[in-house]
Amino acid sequence: MSSLKPSAGLPGIPPVAEVGLPGFEFVAWHGMLAPKDTPPAIIALLNEKLRATVSAPDMLRRFEKSGLDAVTNSPKEFAAYLKGEQEKWARVIRERNIKAQ
Repeated sequence: MSSLKPSAGLPGIPPVAEVGLPGFEFVAWHGMLAPKDTPPAIIALLNEKLRATVSAPDMLRRFEKSGLDAVTNSPKEFAAYLKGEQEKWARVIRERNIKAQ
């Protein structure tokens, strides 16, 4: 498990952070983005429908069977998450002197 906490879908498998690499976290995620000038009402409607879909019991069972954790949040929370991810990986790239080839 490369998340910071155990997954309900994979019971008994501890996160890497608990078994040797404190603070290690690498998770795959999916998100929905819209053009910058999309009206707020459209963003709110898309978020409402997406959250309802992801939170539906049959979808939650599908995620769990695949070992995935379904997470929904607001557009503002997702924007903050994206910003944090950009900052985290930019720091890793700088500190490790990673170059594209």
